[in-house]
Amino acid sequence: GTVLYVGGGVAPAPATSEDTWLGKFDVNLILLSSTTRPGPGGNTDEARGIVFHNGSLYIAGIRSMTGPDSAAWIGKYTTGLAFVAEATLAGPGGDGLNDGFGIARGAGSNLVMVGRVRNAAGGTDILLAEYDPGLILISSATLGSGSTINDAYGVAVDTPNAQAYIAGSKTGTTQDIWLTKVGIQSVQKTWAGPANGLASVAANWFEGAIPATGDDVVFGSTNPFNGCQWNLAPITLNSVRFIGPYAGIVDFNPPGAITVTGTFELAASSSAIVRFTDDPGNATVHTLNGPVTISTGVFHIGQ
Repeated sequence: GTVLYVGGGVAPAPATSEDTWLGKFDVNLILLSSTTRPGPGGNTDEARGIVFHNGSLYIAGIRSMTGPDSAAWIGKYTTGLAFVAEATLAGPGGDGLNDGFGIARGAGSNLVMVGRVRNAAGGTDILLAEYDPGLILISSATLGSGSTINDAYGVAVDTPNAQAYIAGSKTGTTQDIWLTKVGIQSVQKTWAGPANGLASVAANWFEGAIPATGDDVVFGSTNPFNGCQWNLAPITLNSVRFIGPYAGIVDFNPPGAITVTGTFELAASSSAIVRFTDDPGNATVHTLNGPVTISTGVFHIGQ
């Protein structure tokens, strides 16, 4: 039946700190189950926003730390409130005032979190961060003005048009209500297939659909050791990225020529093996038109 999820903070015993608290209720507000999670810093930990996405709960909040005393926090839980994964993000200004406040479904399988981070001038900057379903950071941006306090509290995403609408407050001559619209990633397709699975099988992609023209393709934290046989028809993609713990082998074979207009990246965290096979006689030529970053792994081109 229908259930409700609530997040916040609760003081443990003895009450020297505050732990993240998540509760699951039925429609009559009877508590079915709950869970808590303390941060490593032993200070304030809270859940501020919750969204249900692709069978999981994603939480935005604050995490007490042992370096900077807080960080903006995103956590992933099952619907039974079992902890799955987490990630934190803090600004360059050190202690305090790093918070996640709002969270929403992003394009494809992504999550968008907003909040604030401490800047080097002692103020706070508005934070917008985008994560994949394994909580690998895809991109982030900040907006602020020196030593003033600037916060984002809520976010809604127009996924068909890849636009995020953010509400918060920004300091001018006074503390003003603030609303803006920003572009986010285009539709993402995340590899989640079996070993040497075919790219042409929709079930092998986390989103349940094969890549389409203009998509961002990610090989990352879902099934990180399973290789992919790219057997799609020739296609133009916005970006292709190998991130997080991905360590599989991906073969781009004829006749499936790809053109990447944006970023092609083998991130330092990945140890992927990527092999391109061209067949010019049959018009199979792969084209990388945007920036190419190869920090690790193996990049092979042959015929």
